[in-house]
Amino acid sequence: MTKGKRKRKRPGGGGPSVPSTEEILAELDARLAEIAATDEERTGPLWGAVHKLLIKAKAEPAEMGRVVATRDAPALERLIATLRGDEPEPVEAPAVEPPAAAPDVPAETLKKAMR
Repeated sequence: MTKGKRKRKRPGGGGPSVPSTEEILAELDARLAEIAATDEERTGPLWGAVHKLLIKAKAEPAEMGRVVATRDAPALERLIATLRGDEPEPVEAPAVEPPAAAPDVPAETLKKAMR
C-alpha cells in the first residue's frame, strides 16, 4: 500500500491578514459612533472592542488605559485624532482655586495634636 502525497504549504499563504492603520482607525470611528448612540449601561462590550483596536493601532498604553478605564468618549476622539496625526483640540484645564488660608492655630495646640 502506498502513502498519499502530502500537500506542501506555500510560503506566505494562509496567515491572517494584518489590517492597515487606516482600517483600524475607521473601525475605531465606527465604535465611537456606536458608543455615542448606545445607552451607557450597554457600552461595556463596545469599550472592550475599542481597547483591542487601540492595542492594534499601537496607541500609548497609559493614555489608552485611562481612556478605556474611564470610558471617556471625548478623550477617545482626541486619541483617535492623535493616532491619525491630526492636531487634537486643546483641552482647557479647569480653573483651580487656591486653597483657603489655614486658620491661625496656636503652637501649643499643634504640639498637642501631634502627640
